[in-house]
Amino acid sequence: GATCRPRAAVYVAAPSSPLSTPRTDDLPWSLPSTFEATKAHHGYRQVVVVSMGRLVLPQFADILAGFTPVREAWLSWIDPGGFVVEHIDGGPHYERWQIPFTEAGTLYEDGVAVAHEVGVPFVVHHDRWHAVRNDDPTEPRISLVIDRDVIVSPARTPFLTRR
Repeated sequence: GATCRPRAAVYVAAPSSPLSTPRTDDLPWSLPSTFEATKAHHGYRQVVVVSMGRLVLPQFADILAGFTPVREAWLSWIDPGGFVVEHIDGGPHYERWQIPFTEAGTLYEDGVAVAHEVGVPFVVHHDRWHAVRNDDPTEPRISLVIDRDVIVSPARTPFLTRR
């Protein structure tokens, strides 16, 4: 098995115990991506929760309250067998948090698996090399990704992949 990098308990006003995660099966998910079309991910879907600071899905207001100010937020779904290639997001980079809704899949930062627990928020370093794999045979990887309106790195940089 992969070695997991432990996470320090770093919370904004987010609770230290697992959050209750709302239903996601009735949301308007995008169609799953294909690697042929994106060259970056396969089996990836999303639903916008916050866009340009405006809440789009009010059922997530209570969860997001502990992360204000929120710039962008979205639900991420990676199908069983799906993946996001190793990459560094384009900048500027904002403080990013992720709240897993399922146990499936693994986030890797700098090639090391990141430990996660359903309902427990953790910081994602999207200004470093990271990738996601969902090797679970049946369960999708579902998580809420939150970009706080707090700049971590102001430099305008391109999206980079190693593929």
